[in-house]
Parts: sequence; structure tokens; C-alpha cells
Amino acid sequence: MNLLQRWSSNLRHRVEGLLKFQSVQTSTPQIGPLYDRIIATTRRDSSPSIVPVLDQWLEERKSLSVRKVRKCISELRRDGHYNHALQVSDWVTGQRGFHLSRTDIKIRMHLISKLHGLGKAEEYFNSIAKSYPGIKTDNALLHFYAKTKEMEKAEALFQNMKDLGFVNIAFSYRTMQHLYRRMGKHEKADLLRKEMDEKDIDCNIFTFNKRLQDCSDIECMEKLLENMNPQIKMNFHSCIIAAKGYLKAGRFDKTMTMLKRSESLIYHKSRMTCYETLLGLYAAIGDKASVYRVWDSYKQTGMLLSQGYFHMILSLLNVDDLVGAEKIYEEWESGKNEFEIGIPNLMIGAFSRRGLMEKAEAYINKILEKGKKPNSTSWGHLTIGYLQQRSQMKKAVDSIKKALSTPKQVWMPRFGTSEKCLRYLKGQGDKEQAEELLKMINKQCHLSTDEYNRLSSFVKA
Repeated sequence: MNLLQRWSSNLRHRVEGLLKFQSVQTSTPQIGPLYDRIIATTRRDSSPSIVPVLDQWLEERKSLSVRKVRKCISELRRDGHYNHALQVSDWVTGQRGFHLSRTDIKIRMHLISKLHGLGKAEEYFNSIAKSYPGIKTDNALLHFYAKTKEMEKAEALFQNMKDLGFVNIAFSYRTMQHLYRRMGKHEKADLLRKEMDEKDIDCNIFTFNKRLQDCSDIECMEKLLENMNPQIKMNFHSCIIAAKGYLKAGRFDKTMTMLKRSESLIYHKSRMTCYETLLGLYAAIGDKASVYRVWDSYKQTGMLLSQGYFHMILSLLNVDDLVGAEKIYEEWESGKNEFEIGIPNLMIGAFSRRGLMEKAEAYINKILEKGKKPNSTSWGHLTIGYLQQRSQMKKAVDSIKKALSTPKQVWMPRFGTSEKCLRYLKGQGDKEQAEELLKMINKQCHLSTDEYNRLSSFVKA
């Protein structure tokens, strides 16, 4: 996965998680996010049935919101709460007005496999194929085998689908190609690609972009660009994929060329996302002037929201323009924008990493002055900053405790961070506090036995 893909995935995950942050009450809340209700229940009981929570939520709403339930399942999967995600899936499947989709089947198979193993997931698939004959389930099973890297089973199913003549050609071929790329079987992926070319299967910009994305090196990518079907015209996404490929190869000149080309192909309906993508890529090649130029274009759309400020500040920090980032932050803060904890967290993290703790603390105060609460990431950044300075170890311990005590964990300390804090407390002769901190770390971070024993040895030594 290349640099921007990691940024895009991690940042989207973090922003979405932070936006959903709310204080979780110990009593049953009023109508609120389903995810928060479930997490509140799990904090009171480590392995509860969440069906009563779901039933109460439905009773209060009076009608089933399938979209919100699916969103909740996605959030639970994202955060590793597979058991609860499967419980929600089981519950909603039995509700009136819910119609099982192929995506629902894929998700349920993934959850069952995670919790009960591959065999149970296959049993579920077989039962679904009989109970829901109207749903084309073979591609769901193929997708499942590909996701779990069961290459032999995927190959056997793919061949069987071809032999029977009911293969969804484009999807199935792309699924197998992606599996082969993940398994390092590039020759097999190329053979499938050749077969698709010979049979003229799915010759369009979407397939071209997928092929471009699957290229493992710059030679493959450039060959594909040179031999592009004249009937296909590159779009914004094509240029961005190519730009990322050149960026990964260190060819900043060609990255720049593709980025410039992409600007004339921005999708009107998704121009906010396009501009945010460009901000990150121009920052990745260190082109601060283009970051500001794209920002000016973004602002002219009149659609600038807090998420846009987040991406601009992040991009400026990545080109080491702290002064510019502070100015954009002040612009965001002075406007009538919805508060998003992720934005001050960017500043806290930037100053903490540079050891500028007074500045980092000032942004914590800004959050509090707005009547908001710092989250675990806010305190986590401070912890990292304080650990760089021996004179600030007490503050580091206080910060890590606040991070671990904050509802809805987003930040988790690394092993080395936990070790330094525990060693400090032991060195201060405060074994009781060290043991308390170890319990907090173990509870929130779900340490392996080996990790727990190693950290425990620092307390007992």
C-alpha cells in the first residue's frame, strides 16, 4: 500500500472515529448512536447479549433504519468487535423489512469465519444458497475465499463457475487477479489479464483503472498506459493511480505531470474529495506552492467544511509549514465550522513530536475553552511529547492515564511507551501506581500474554 493510500485509509478511519466520539453514560442513554449504546453495554459486561439493546433501540425509533444498522455493523467490524457485529447482523436478519444483500452475505461470512472458522462460514454459505435462491451467492463465496487467501478453493470455485457458464465474468476475473497479486502469483494474474484481453471482457475505464492499480511496478504501469485502448479516456482516478505509482517509485517529476493532468479532470460531484486527494499528494512530493494553489481552488467551491481544513492542515504539517498550519487552524476556529477533535489533535501531535510542549498544551486548553473534551489521541500525543524530556516524565504518566481513561479508545500506547512510563514509576518507588497503570494498559490494549509478562517484569524488577 503506498504512502497516500495509507494516509487516506488511516485518516478517514481516524476522522470518522473521532467525529462519532461522545461521552458514554453508565445508565441507559436516550435515543443516540447505536454503536455507542452497544459499547456502553460491553463496558458494563464483557460478554453480554446485546439483543435487549437492539430491541430497545428499535422500540424507541418505531421503525427499522437498515442503513444505520449496517453502518453500526461496519463500525463494530472496524474496531474489532466481531462478536457484537455478528449479533447485530443476526438480529437485523430476522427483522421485518430487512432484505439480505450480497454485501450482507459477504460481511456475515467474514464475521463467522473470524469467530468460528472457515468451515462454519462455508456451512452458512451453503444454507444461504438454499434459503435465498434469488441471490447470486457464488461471487460472494469467491470474494470470501479471496479475502481469506484460500487460493486453492477460490481456483476450484472459479473454474466450476466457468464450466457451468454462470460466472459473473468481470467481477470474478478481477477477484481472482486481486487474489493472485496478494499471494505474489503475478504470472497467474497476468494470464487472466491476457485471457480477458483476448475475450474482450469488460473493456472500460473502470477495468482499466483496476488493472492500473494492480500493477506491482512502474514498468507494468507505463506499459499499460502506452498500450491503452484508444476508446478509453483517462479520468481523474486514472491520473491519481498513476501519480501514486510514480510517487512510490520516487519519480516526482512524473508524479507532478499526472497531478497537473488530473486537475483538469476533477469530478464536479465529488470535487471536495478530489481536492483533498490533491492536497495530500502535492504535500507528499513537497510542493508547498501547489498545496496552497489547490487550497485556493477548494475554497472557491464554497463547499469548505471541517474535513477540508483537516486535510489542508495535515498537508501543511507534512511540508513542515507549522506557521501556515497555525494560520489555517485560526481560520477554521474563527469560522462557523462544526467542531472536530481531529483538527486540534493534528496541532497537538505536530508540536508534541517537536518537543514544543507549551504550544501543544495551549491547544489542549483551546479544546477545553470550547467546552469540549480532549480524547485519547489528544492525551496520547502529549504522552509521546513528554517522554522525549526526562524532566516531564510525571506529566507523561498523567497523560497516558488520561488517554487510557477516556471513553471510546482511539489511541493505544505502543509497547515502548508503556515500558518507559512503568519504568519511571518503578524508579520513583511507586510500585502501587505502576501496578495500577499496568492494569489500565492491559485492560484497554488487550495485551498478549508475552507482552503482559514483559511489562509486568518492569514493575516487579
